[in-house]
Amino acid sequence: HRQTWFFPVFLIFIVLTSFALLNMLIGVIVQCADDASKSLAADQQKVEESNRIHQMIRLTTLLDPKGSGNIDITCLEDACNGDFEEAHALMRGLHFPPCFQ
Repeated sequence: HRQTWFFPVFLIFIVLTSFALLNMLIGVIVQCADDASKSLAADQQKVEESNRIHQMIRLTTLLDPKGSGNIDITCLEDACNGDFEEAHALMRGLHFPPCFQ
């Protein structure tokens, strides 16, 4: 007769312990997913930055056809007035001000 109250106490202990363990397990899983998400976002940002750099290199190559290493106002005017559709597309993609496009 003395042990009849052990069952409800033991059941409550099992339920609370199970809840705590599941809570910790879910916390670990969410933390791992969050870390992976941040890592993927950083990798994506590096890829986008690399793409922008390659676009800038291609644009400077188009704007400086002589390969002098200098891009002055005449090179920009020639690109804006001439048929440089690729240069215009690169400028739009790189978010240049509309006056350059």
